[in-house]
This record gives sequence, C-alpha cells and structure tokens, in this order.
Amino acid sequence: PEYLATLKRVLPAPFLGEIPWLAEAAQREDLGQYLDLSALDRASSTSPAAGHPAG
Repeated sequence: PEYLATLKRVLPAPFLGEIPWLAEAAQREDLGQYLDLSALDRASSTSPAAGHPAG
C-alpha cells in the first residue's frame, strides 16, 4: 500500500513488520510472528549509548 511506502520513506526508523487485520481473536494470540526485531539488535549495537547503560 502507498501509506506503508510513505511511512518507510519518511520515518527515520527500521521497519519492524506489518501486522495484518485479524478479525478472529484466536488469530491475534501470536502477533510477534509478523515482527522482525533483528533491526533493533543492529541499531542498539551501533548506538553510542549501547555501551553505556543508563542509571
């Protein structure tokens, strides 16, 4: 869809996935299958704050 292409283009963030509309409650139990969090691992390992936890 065009809206998704626009969001990917203008948001300075990794694309983690697209969760489709699921009408049945049973289908919504495992929404994690639609996400790819590996981009977060790469982003945190290259972030200057990654080696310096807050606190």
